Amino acid sequence: MESQVDAERNRIPRIANGMIGIDPGFNDVITTSGGEKVPHPKELQQSIERPGQAQRGINRKLVARLHERIKNQRKDRNHRVSLRLVQENSLIVFSKDNIKGMAKKFGKSVASSGHAELRNQIAYKCLAGGTRYMEVSGRNSTKTCSSCGSLSGPSGLSMLSVRQWSCGCGAKHHRDVNAAVNTLLLGMECAALQELRNSSRNPPALAVGRFTMDTPDSPRILTNGNPTRWRAIIIPIRIGEHRPANPA
Repeated sequence: MESQVDAERNRIPRIANGMIGIDPGFNDVITTSGGEKVPHPKELQQSIERPGQAQRGINRKLVARLHERIKNQRKDRNHRVSLRLVQENSLIVFSKDNIKGMAKKFGKSVASSGHAELRNQIAYKCLAGGTRYMEVSGRNSTKTCSSCGSLSGPSGLSMLSVRQWSCGCGAKHHRDVNAAVNTLLLGMECAALQELRNSSRNPPALAVGRFTMDTPDSPRILTNGNPTRWRAIIIPIRIGEHRPANPA
């Protein structure tokens, strides 16, 4: 990996200042909080099928060439996707899902996706492009309603086929997009908390919530394809002070 000086020399120009959350998956390589899905390329899937055919014919040289081709196709795909995401965003939050565990359960569609390589390319390009990169826990990101915060969504292996669901609050979600939105919101909370800690000489104890109402100074993000305003609730609380139950 290049040094920071080399990264600065090869700095990636940014063309927009968006913010996105990324949810890795097995139906699609990744899904973003803006509703974009990066599918498995058809040519890559076709290449993945060919080594098995070659192995049945015991053609080891052909198998080796095919595996090298798959590696190069995946690397090229990840480079193009990661470059575009870094150029378009000032904050990228990646969900730390258990990809290895997913690969064991769901096989080639996950194992061949190169999630770790894509994540590493995004992180490295963020350094070169001056984009803030964060990784957050993916726990409950799928079943948490990104509108009201209730744990009302589908969960568990038996519910994997449920791709669309509705919350009791009236919000309708796509499973993976909702998870990506929750990933972004958690990342924004963490980023806001870090900023407050860094800017305070005598940081108080802090309470961090999920949402506030729309305000003019709130950052704009894309959720489900629609521009929305959101900002973290950050309430400075001195030790021993009473915390309000419902902050305005």
